[in-house]
Amino acid sequence: MAASTRLEEYRTTVRQQVLPAYDRLGSLTLVYLLGSLVAGYADDADLDMMLVWDDPDVPTAAHRELLIAHFDERERGQPFVLDYHDIDLERFVIADLEYNLAHLPLAVWQAMIQAILDGQRAGSERVLDPLVATAGFYYGELVLDRQGIGQRVSHRLTDTGGARGLVQVPLHPGGGGASYCTRPVFAA
Repeated sequence: MAASTRLEEYRTTVRQQVLPAYDRLGSLTLVYLLGSLVAGYADDADLDMMLVWDDPDVPTAAHRELLIAHFDERERGQPFVLDYHDIDLERFVIADLEYNLAHLPLAVWQAMIQAILDGQRAGSERVLDPLVATAGFYYGELVLDRQGIGQRVSHRLTDTGGARGLVQVPLHPGGGGASYCTRPVFAA
């Protein structure tokens, strides 16, 4: 199956089933798709999603477990829901497509993005590294942006005036291949 076809299947399920269900759990304000499938690095992969909530906390694991139990087509006793330190995750399958979701409160997400824009990544004690979260957003696909926050952040990440931002760096300088990673450019 071509990447565009598989990704379109994911998009349709996200729009028709996933977002409406999660929307009932709280103040969902920003959602983006990310990972190898979205970036075009893989033709057949799971879909990673970040859900950002305009609440002090993300919905509880108990509420998310009930939702996952309804969605997940795999046969298992307990839905895969994990709240670990500062990251909340779950995994489920719909129509043979695997979804991996992460959740963050809006204030935490914005602070992570701002830390990268300010060149303050060093010393982060977070499980989800701010650079990883920022790169995931930068190279991801925005599917919900109720307050326009995602558009404003995207503009800030791309229009840095040359002082700081994110750049792609080849993993094999001078060599072939399309392997890149994202590196911050800090202000002098």
